Amino acid sequence: MREKIYDLVAKSVLRLAFPKAEYEDTEIEVTANGEIFKSKKTIQIKDGWRVFDERKSL
Repeated sequence: MREKIYDLVAKSVLRLAFPKAEYEDTEIEVTANGEIFKSKKTIQIKDGWRVFDERKSL
């Protein structure tokens, strides 16, 4: 239990020192047979502080 608490505190402190995670937004719009289809996606391009995050996906 004590190790888990120490690990959480240590990761929190390290997150403060690391740069921000960076993301890129992509958007596409396609027209087919008069209908418009849109899609949006956000991808992580730099891990930054998220290297300490165990939930890797958004």
